[in-house]
Amino acid sequence: LEKLDNCHTKDILDRIEEKLRDKDLVTDTPFINKWTLKLSYCYELFKVNKNKGIETAEEAIKEAETSKDPVFLKYNTSFLHVSNSLRLLMLINSDRKVGRNLEALCGRIKPYVEMDDSEKSGVLAIRTNVLRWYGPEGNTQGLDIIRTAILLNPQEVEWKIILVILLNRCRHFNRNRKLSWADVREPVEMLEKLIRTRELSLKNRVTCQYLLAVIHRDLIMNDPKSELGETGKIKVLQLCKEIHRSKATTDPMVVSFCAMQLCRGGETETAISMIEEGLAKFPRHIDLNTTACNIYKNQRMYNKVLECARIAYDEGGYGAAWIYLESMCKRNMYLDHERFFEDLIKRHPSKFEVQIHVGAALFYFYARKKIVKGCIHMEKALKLEPTYEGINDTYNYWSKSRVNPLEVTYNQTLVGLAAKNHSDEEESILRRVQELIEVQVDVTRMNVCSEKDLVVEHMKGKPPLRTCSYWRRFWRRSSRSNNTP
Repeated sequence: LEKLDNCHTKDILDRIEEKLRDKDLVTDTPFINKWTLKLSYCYELFKVNKNKGIETAEEAIKEAETSKDPVFLKYNTSFLHVSNSLRLLMLINSDRKVGRNLEALCGRIKPYVEMDDSEKSGVLAIRTNVLRWYGPEGNTQGLDIIRTAILLNPQEVEWKIILVILLNRCRHFNRNRKLSWADVREPVEMLEKLIRTRELSLKNRVTCQYLLAVIHRDLIMNDPKSELGETGKIKVLQLCKEIHRSKATTDPMVVSFCAMQLCRGGETETAISMIEEGLAKFPRHIDLNTTACNIYKNQRMYNKVLECARIAYDEGGYGAAWIYLESMCKRNMYLDHERFFEDLIKRHPSKFEVQIHVGAALFYFYARKKIVKGCIHMEKALKLEPTYEGINDTYNYWSKSRVNPLEVTYNQTLVGLAAKNHSDEEESILRRVQELIEVQVDVTRMNVCSEKDLVVEHMKGKPPLRTCSYWRRFWRRSSRSNNTP
């Protein structure tokens, strides 16, 4: 872990704690994943609080000694080797007087060189699972380690599943890259071979079907109209139907994914049935409720959209917060918008503060036509992100399209200043935001005053916002008729 660059950021502990707080991590998530997450937590916690780090490591050891999980029982020596080694490392680097305890602890750790191939593969698989919590670099390093584990123990299905998960994660870390069949051939062939294996447990079969469906979904997103994309649509639908029929998983992540793909494939009744089965078991799960929002929205079941959005928002779902805001607006229900955005920032202070201000600005521009309020939020976003990286492209809920927030904001400042109906203080805000954008961005390359970016899709029939081009035409007409400059 110490060899990883740029992975031990100040928010890594917060992110791990957030995952551990997930009440539904106790579902179908493999125990090795939950346990290695706790190991990562011990390691990162030790850096800021040595005593708490050691105490948490001791809890992880007890779990390894008492767990009835089949993988734990099979690779007990490997798990105890890792957890006891971590505890030993912490005790050596702590201020505690341990003395003979170190010798006793060393005696309980079977050296790696004395292990058989199966036990060694277990240690390598644990190393891989720890690394997966550390972003792109950790996942990339884990690939070589898990391949070695498979060479040592080629019959272990769990290690092959871990390899596929890592390949999927590495692919998802680079979304901008165009996918080809060569990029997914290895995991697809491995999964198809596993699914055909008669000895495969039902639970592992569903996991393999889910991972295969994710790969085909990625191919669809890469190029929906290509041959791979068209084949992928059929394959994803088929795999998700099989998962639903099997009734072999309650994992919210799998249920959410399959229900959404079934909905997109036109199997709406099956999608609703699947998501409601998931909600019956985990009624307050963020992903399940967020997916339910999208499925219900597709069927214009707005009462249910609002209900699920509220639950997901209350539980801390970031994406669901915007669906909740949209639902409240569509139903013309009262909501203190500024208080809503303040609450959202309190819940996600470091992770999404810039995006929240950008989202708030777009909300005021499109849904409320309040230019100054939108500019106040955009000014905060620009000051929090001085390079403006990540503010030049985002999904806009109010136009149902991707937009350039800088371009939209710049247009809005032009519109607001041309209108000449603002107070001196409001004009000052508009000019400040305009100047902030002009300092960092070449505005001559922007689509300045584009009408299409300012039309509010969900409020059709209402007058669009006036653009700069409108005001230029207005002043030209006025000057011709009145002979005034």
